[in-house]
Amino acid sequence: MAAQESQTDLHILHVVKRFATGGLENGVVNIINGLSMHRHTVVSLTDADEIVERITNPNFDLHCLNSHGNGLATFKAFKKILDAACPDVVHTRNVGTIEMQACAALAGTKLRVHGEHGWDTYDPQGKDPKLRVVRRVMGLCVHRWIALSRETEIWLTDALGVGPTKLTKICNGVDTERLRPGVGTPSAERRFVTVTRLSDIKNPMYTVHSFLHACATIASAGSPLPTLVVVGDGPLMPKLREISQNDDYGAQITFVGQQTDVKTYLERANVFLLGSLREGISNTILEGMAMGLPTLVTNTGGNPELVEPGQTGELVPVDDVEQFAAQIVNYATMPSDNLAHHAQAARQRAERHFSIERMLSDYDALYRSAEHSKE
Repeated sequence: MAAQESQTDLHILHVVKRFATGGLENGVVNIINGLSMHRHTVVSLTDADEIVERITNPNFDLHCLNSHGNGLATFKAFKKILDAACPDVVHTRNVGTIEMQACAALAGTKLRVHGEHGWDTYDPQGKDPKLRVVRRVMGLCVHRWIALSRETEIWLTDALGVGPTKLTKICNGVDTERLRPGVGTPSAERRFVTVTRLSDIKNPMYTVHSFLHACATIASAGSPLPTLVVVGDGPLMPKLREISQNDDYGAQITFVGQQTDVKTYLERANVFLLGSLREGISNTILEGMAMGLPTLVTNTGGNPELVEPGQTGELVPVDDVEQFAAQIVNYATMPSDNLAHHAQAARQRAERHFSIERMLSDYDALYRSAEHSKE
């Protein structure tokens, strides 16, 4: 896929496992659109979905390798694209793409960047010895490592021995102009929303169980029941629907599937929920904050860097249904004035500390260092 080409500064080649709707990929789209002075190529080792439609930068190419594992055919296909594109920067993301750095090194790419964005179900703590070896070996080809959170920064230093001269922390940013609270009168009804991939690492079962438990507590007190909208899709969708259908309060939950633009669902909500086992810096939490939603999320990964407990939301233990449910009850029954205060504080924190302009400036400075790179 090729687009109209105009004068550009640098050519950035982004490598992803799959270019599909998700937090990591959303960040790639924001970089491509926000740094429109550069030419961008995305190489998806597998395929792509409708997220491509969100790209507005005319200086953009997409290549899908449709591979099922990083075998010799994948390396050959990637090397062919690399030789034709001659990019200034190759930016891989997460361990599933880091092996492409070997091709970039052979091609003599001026700046080779690798970002660690989050964690997978098969290695939620980053302790898998084989994957550590892969990162260490391929890391010899990497000029700069990107950590999205303080936790990841520490892990790269302690577990992989990445030195400070090769490590940069760039936190995700959110478009606070596109995503902002509505101006209408807040509804008295308490509406919760979660936006996530319905997979084990995101632990949506925990979120749903906690919400249903909270509904039972709220009903026993005679208070109005809240609602929950689940935005996203994944392998756990059938099980989540089954749990909902078999519970007395399952009618309070609505599943809307995967959505390319979640703004509509966020602006209808009062509170954002996310029960992940592990997170980097969650784009969906930032989007909720930008929309003025207090956030109830698990105390894991980069989440503590985003949420100010008691001010913009709360941090809850991983897999503690009782505590998560208690916080849902708290926000479902909280006086409207208090809820509005938390909502305003969440919005202000997103504006002050997690703007997309700051993120784009950081990436632009990193990419421009390619102009001065030496082997």
